[in-house]
Amino acid sequence: MENELKLSNNRRDAIATSIHQTVQAFSDRLPGKVNGLCLYYAGLGMDVCTVVYQKVSKDETLYYSLQGGSISVRVASDPEDVSKGVNFGAINPSFKTGNYHCWIVGLCRERRIITPFEFIDFTSKHYKSNSLEQGHRWERTDIGDYLWLDQDEMEKYGVSANFDENITQKAMEAWSDISFKDAMLYQTIQNYKSINQ
Repeated sequence: MENELKLSNNRRDAIATSIHQTVQAFSDRLPGKVNGLCLYYAGLGMDVCTVVYQKVSKDETLYYSLQGGSISVRVASDPEDVSKGVNFGAINPSFKTGNYHCWIVGLCRERRIITPFEFIDFTSKHYKSNSLEQGHRWERTDIGDYLWLDQDEMEKYGVSANFDENITQKAMEAWSDISFKDAMLYQTIQNYKSINQ
């Protein structure tokens, strides 16, 4: 299947800003450590991206999905130097121990990812601080508030994702059990509308 319609950069920026505002507004209910926030960013991001995409495309069969596992990010300033990287979610990810990372992929239809897919991570602004916490030097330019990459951009950007079906299932279950997720979604959509007028 071919992925035809993509959300504009303006919409992507508005979605990212709205999600960051909502996570900040709900910070008293969220884990205190940045490492535990990827589930909230990815779950909320999945829902918001789906709502916006379906409204823009008028196609309710397409959606974004949360994925879990681990990602590796190049920390070297030289794009050719893949020897220097940091893992988020560990080599052997585990939902129970919190050694995992969540992100978003899209577009999907009928529980299948349409290729080429998009990789989205709204926690990328924390990559550098997490890398330094793990004892790695961060030599590359800061990544920014979010990553929204086409599949073919991941390698040149120095990002690789290792999907884990078990982690993904547990993360989806955990997201669906969060009692205030609908309130987060509502606030994020309101934020998005006010930004993207």
